[in-house]
Amino acid sequence: MGSSHEERFWVKVDKKGGPWKDYVKGRCWVWTAAKNQHGYGIFSIEGKNYRAHRVAWWFEYGEWPEGELDHQCRVRACVNVAHLAHVPKGWNARQGGETSGARKRFRERCIRGHKMTLENTLVGGGKNRSGRMCRKCSNERQMYARRMMRDTAMTQGEARRAGLRLVLPRTLDQVLRDLQKPPPR
Repeated sequence: MGSSHEERFWVKVDKKGGPWKDYVKGRCWVWTAAKNQHGYGIFSIEGKNYRAHRVAWWFEYGEWPEGELDHQCRVRACVNVAHLAHVPKGWNARQGGETSGARKRFRERCIRGHKMTLENTLVGGGKNRSGRMCRKCSNERQMYARRMMRDTAMTQGEARRAGLRLVLPRTLDQVLRDLQKPPPR
């Protein structure tokens, strides 16, 4: 990277218009050019896109940051390296707050309004599923998939290809136990 990249970079930064943050050193330097869907600045060098705050780090310290950088000011478009800190991998995800994973982890109701109680919450799932899921919604989805398979004489493979998610119970005992449980309130 040469100085022409650095000149082109700093033209796209507003060092005066960003919010003042007392808990970090000074004002945010806001990236004014292209941003990705998450609000991080994007800077292109020789046809490859880089996150603008990582490029600013490179210009300041002469090396690419190892691992993740945390915006201590919580402004994703900020490229002020005084507001950036090295953090362990996964730190930003664990901090939560604005990320969808953090919102889902602590939500009290599913998207259909069912309470996410201990009895009504499934944790984990199949090989491609993780996290929390509403048991009522899962049961409704499976009943719909079974009904569609029965009404259209689909096989389980055909249903999967058609986009119906169906998880068949492993044993008949498990089905009988589920039928004997009182419905969640």
